[in-house]
Amino acid sequence: MSLKSKRRAILLDSEIQDLYGAPKLAFEQKRYYFSLNDPELDALRSIRDRYNRVYFILLLGYFKVKPVVLNIRYSDVRDDLLFIAGEFFPDMKLGRKNLSPMQKVRIYRRIFQLLDYQSFDDDSEAALSMRAGVAAAASIDSRFLFDESTDFLAKHRIAIPKYTVLQRVVSRAIASERQRLADILSHSMSPSLSESVDAILDDDTATTLNSVRQSARNFSLSELEKELRIHQQIEPLIDDIDAVIQQLGLSLSNLEHFCSMVDYYTPTKLRRFDRMTRSLYLICYLHLKHRQVTEHLADAFIHHCRKLQQEAKTYAEDTAYQEWKEAVANVGKGATLLRLFIDDSIDGSVPFSEIRQRAAGVMRPKQIESLCRYLTDQKQSQAFYIWEYYDQQTELIEQTLRPIFLALKFQSSTTTRALGAQIERSQFNLDSCGSIREIDRRLIRPRHLPFVATDSAINPARFEVLLYLLVQGKLDGHLFIPQSPKHCSLADDLVDDDIWKHRGVLGFFRPKTTIIAESPAIRGLQEGIAFSEVHIYTNFG
Repeated sequence: MSLKSKRRAILLDSEIQDLYGAPKLAFEQKRYYFSLNDPELDALRSIRDRYNRVYFILLLGYFKVKPVVLNIRYSDVRDDLLFIAGEFFPDMKLGRKNLSPMQKVRIYRRIFQLLDYQSFDDDSEAALSMRAGVAAAASIDSRFLFDESTDFLAKHRIAIPKYTVLQRVVSRAIASERQRLADILSHSMSPSLSESVDAILDDDTATTLNSVRQSARNFSLSELEKELRIHQQIEPLIDDIDAVIQQLGLSLSNLEHFCSMVDYYTPTKLRRFDRMTRSLYLICYLHLKHRQVTEHLADAFIHHCRKLQQEAKTYAEDTAYQEWKEAVANVGKGATLLRLFIDDSIDGSVPFSEIRQRAAGVMRPKQIESLCRYLTDQKQSQAFYIWEYYDQQTELIEQTLRPIFLALKFQSSTTTRALGAQIERSQFNLDSCGSIREIDRRLIRPRHLPFVATDSAINPARFEVLLYLLVQGKLDGHLFIPQSPKHCSLADDLVDDDIWKHRGVLGFFRPKTTIIAESPAIRGLQEGIAFSEVHIYTNFG
């Protein structure tokens, strides 16, 4: 990346005109801005030429509207000049006259003294460039840096310079930040990672940019398969990519900006960039894409688990009602079954198995069981039907939830350590042999035990369902997915007490969104809030 950079188009033509053109003032605004206080009247009286006096009032009023050194012509401000002449010099006949450059310099010098401003000079540009360089670490968006520059000038009461000057400052800040990132990237990215990332642009590799760009539109199985493929393609590289991102210390804004370049350019155009620029774009893109895919998979896992629970509950309610209704209708058939025991036509030597066959011809065994519960007023529990429904959802469990579960990396909290250990064992078991072999019985609540365990053996398939539902339920703040912004732990964004003591308030959050803690601007801000930092730390401590 070269520091040489052309001036950037930052503002629209209309915005440039609004900033550097003469203000359009209503009548009441003219009366307000063109009125003078005593010091301003004294300065006016020290000007002998009437034309210069009118222009002094004009430029002073304009400067109060916006602190910009304007380059105006008589034709642009004729109405305002006539208004001023009528207010201050009623007998003056105003002719068409423009200010000379020297006259304008002298008038603005008086204005700066009156309003406690200073002109923009080389020292101002040096200070502004330093500030823009710091701001570029937060965002290299041209408009953001332009706004930061004008805010800096306003804070230090420095007149806003020509547009081309601000273009130069912003362009240099962006080029300098890019060069800083290129230097870090050159020694933090391994050759193998560089080759792997670059290979994404080749159409003949297994992982291509076009395949990674695909995104799921919903939580259907076919769409989730796309996300899983992308996840599998990026996963082998993600640890190295995340390490490089940490070294770069990118703000979230810059991370998203560089990522957007991959979506903006075609693979062919991306290849035309120099290697460092291309690698920067792709590293940022893959980092954010992996987090986006991880979050979407986590959301899909939660969605399907909740949907499974809701559908199971609905199934249980409907099935219980239908079985009870059917049992009522089968009361008459129950009488037929009872007659089998008093039917004299059935010889006593007839095997009981034959009697059972005759009974099955009247009612199915399940119908007989339902009738018995009805006659004894013992309804089947809702949980029975819920687990019955879970048993029927093998395809959902094995083809949707299991692949997502295996793709995600979980992080337990102090309250979910046992669950976290079970997740690790289960992921290993499912990946190696297709079923869960090692089971922590402590995770099975008493109300689930009759349905998950038969005698002393635990049903692996039912425990797998139970585990997924436990995971989904704990993702509310007790179990985390570190690579998902939505489901990560708040502690991931917080620093240790030692770092807090050294960095203070600004070190409360890790440099996940921006790492400019050692910059002059941040050090100055830290000094500015030092008076309250001790009290804040005491409260937290």
